[in-house]
Amino acid sequence: MNHRCLAVAVVVFSAVVPHPPFASAQSTNAPASAPLTAWGVPDLQGVWSYATITPLQRPTELSGRAFLTDEEVAQQDNDAATRASSERRAELTPARDLGLAYNQVWWDRGKSTGRTSLIVDPTNGRLPALTPEAQRMGAERQATRRARQYDSWENRPLQERCMTYQRAPPVPSGYNNTYQIFQTPEYVAILNEMIHDVRFIPMDGRPHVSEGIRQWNGDSRGHWEDSLVLVRLYALWNVSRASTKTPLTTSSPSTTQPRIRVHGRWTFL
Repeated sequence: MNHRCLAVAVVVFSAVVPHPPFASAQSTNAPASAPLTAWGVPDLQGVWSYATITPLQRPTELSGRAFLTDEEVAQQDNDAATRASSERRAELTPARDLGLAYNQVWWDRGKSTGRTSLIVDPTNGRLPALTPEAQRMGAERQATRRARQYDSWENRPLQERCMTYQRAPPVPSGYNNTYQIFQTPEYVAILNEMIHDVRFIPMDGRPHVSEGIRQWNGDSRGHWEDSLVLVRLYALWNVSRASTKTPLTTSSPSTTQPRIRVHGRWTFL
């Protein structure tokens, strides 16, 4: 079994876009050096780590800087590798010690990529601002949650209920930052270690399921491009912008929320 690292970069697109045309071809003009499956497409199979401490958005204090210095990278890597160690426990307040929950052996945050953000476009490394309407909706949702968050198990986040942990775009967390990818001529399947979600991506050009069928992790479709890129599109229902670290994350059901479409690209670097 292959164990490899998956580089993560995020390009922010408009959230709601029309369906693009999908090609049904299962071949690609891949470079001769790229691993190929028996049926002639890029072989992405294996276990991939996407762990990194590089934040999704560029911190405001690093505005205008796309990269860290070598010294800053080393410092951040050391902090991540030792922040929950017994040697540094004396530095923590009781609340912070409790908040860490686990000691260092359980954390798998990864290392810095050297960039100041995973977002590379826009070039400021930041998510676009919410529209006034989106801000209003978010404020109303948060107010409702604060007032009634423990009235029912249905009011609790899906992640807390261990139903799904996918985000849009997928970003690493403190641990379980691992994908295992499987391929057949018709499908690519991506198993996420966190809560063991599996995303099945048909690669044969079939249409999306009916819009009346809503799935927590959307309905994926993919195709191959000449540059060894696997493109997947999934329509996410019932999503909300939860925080600056997690722009879109699944929440409790809603019949009025719009559909969100996300394009993802997977490639060898």
